[in-house]
Amino acid sequence: MKAINYYKLINFIRGGNPLYEIRESGDSVELLFHAPSEEEASGTEAEISDEPRPIVRIVFARVGDELIPREAWLKEVMQCVG
Repeated sequence: MKAINYYKLINFIRGGNPLYEIRESGDSVELLFHAPSEEEASGTEAEISDEPRPIVRIVFARVGDELIPREAWLKEVMQCVG
């Protein structure tokens, strides 16, 4: 995977994109993307739902102003029905 600029990523997320979240700890930066539902992605659902959604997690090593991807995975979020 290709390295990306740390500040470009931060500006993108802080620019008001609610589907992204970033967590930082030392030299490690974790990007979480809360994937939209099929309805949201296709534009057939008018409002963003509160339903659990899959999360794409990418962990980067920060080296200066660059983020080097280390690992990535999809985390399925299960909803408990009680």
